[in-house]
Amino acid sequence: MMRLWIDNEKTEELEIIKEIILRKFKSRKEVYLVLCEYYVKRGAKEEGRSLRKRVKICSSKRASRYTENF
Repeated sequence: MMRLWIDNEKTEELEIIKEIILRKFKSRKEVYLVLCEYYVKRGAKEEGRSLRKRVKICSSKRASRYTENF
């Protein structure tokens, strides 16, 4: 859904509901990757970098969750 907003240049709407989306899907790295790509293309590198760090955190939490079961 976010990709549709980005492709249709509805970036104002995306900025408004970004925080809600991140809270609701905080464990999904795909959400952070889409927003990271959006910010980098827009030229907001700092925001993109902060979201990229969050992707690493999500990935490590997910990996540790799977290894705990073994």
